[in-house]
Amino acid sequence: MLVDELNIDWQVIEANLAHAKKDANGTSYNRTKYIAQRFDMIQQWADYLDKLAKGR
Repeated sequence: MLVDELNIDWQVIEANLAHAKKDANGTSYNRTKYIAQRFDMIQQWADYLDKLAKGR
C-alpha cells in the first residue's frame, strides 16, 4: 500500500521497518539513513488512514 498508494520508496519503507542488515555493522551505520523521508512516510500513512476512516 505504501508503494502503490503513496508512492513511497521501498528503501525508506525497509528503513522504517528496521529489517536487520546481513552484516554486523550495517544497522549501526544506517539508523539515520532516510530520516527525513521516514518521518514524511509516517505522516503520509497517518493522513491516508484518516482519509480511509472518513470514507474518502
